[in-house]
Amino acid sequence: MVLVGTFLVLSGCEKAVDSTTPTARVGVGNSANIGRYLAFTDRAEFEEAVHNIDDLLPEETVDGHLAQWEEQHGNFYSMRKKHAEAAANGDSTACPIEDDYFAAVVSPEGTVQIADRIYRLDFAQRRIYHIPANRANELYDRMVSNPDSEEIKYYYFDEAALDLITTEDQGTSALVIRIGLGSGFGCGNGAERRVDDDYDYLANNLRMKCNAEYQKFGIYFSLLAKVKLQKRTLGIWFSKEACMGIIPDPGAFWREKCLNYTNYYNAFIGNSCNDNKAVKRYHESTRGLDKYQISVKFETGNFKSRRYYINQ
Repeated sequence: MVLVGTFLVLSGCEKAVDSTTPTARVGVGNSANIGRYLAFTDRAEFEEAVHNIDDLLPEETVDGHLAQWEEQHGNFYSMRKKHAEAAANGDSTACPIEDDYFAAVVSPEGTVQIADRIYRLDFAQRRIYHIPANRANELYDRMVSNPDSEEIKYYYFDEAALDLITTEDQGTSALVIRIGLGSGFGCGNGAERRVDDDYDYLANNLRMKCNAEYQKFGIYFSLLAKVKLQKRTLGIWFSKEACMGIIPDPGAFWREKCLNYTNYYNAFIGNSCNDNKAVKRYHESTRGLDKYQISVKFETGNFKSRRYYINQ
């Protein structure tokens, strides 16, 4: 698998050169899966991988494409794969990462190595912990299960961790609690609406799970719209394949931090019809956005959802 592209990296919006394909590395966990994470040589390699991972062929399904990507990367057991297996068995527990492409890059424990640091996502606290990779034998399990060391640092999901890590700000010790950044700033019309998700029912046993969201994870930020079709059988909601689409109303725009231009996308997005979802990732980066908006509807057959809307 060849990955190509040039990305804005490092603090101050510099450009990076292309790098090599990432490899799966076995870490220091206590079971067959815990501690197994992808290791990227540097930020440029990580950005390259997450940028190109959504390069689907027209007939490919999202999960089929990502399963092949994981297999090509050391048969990597990802957070996406863990939740896909659980969903196939009727487990309705949602994956904490709505972005399937990023969920394929992190381990079930939410860990990934970038350069000389290992990062772990804590969804409950909205923190991203990190440790030196050369101290994984000592600190990895503690970071995953119970961060309790002065050497384990954290940023909040809202913060651009890969920019901050290159400065004197190495984050806050896991032993220290500080007031975190909120998910919405301002008030009234100035407040941030970061997620709009709901179910639109076609029938009592058929529904669309609709989502428009700006996700922040410290090392990765993405703007996406997503719809999944689900059918209820014996009281359990299972995924169902169908033709689905994302209708611009009027669409999406966004402006990345450190850049002074705005991007727009107002085209219809359809799936391959043999898939149980349709996904449009409008933007992804390791830095985040200054401004954004998504305004879309979702459809399957003759059914159209309400308008889903987020903005900042």
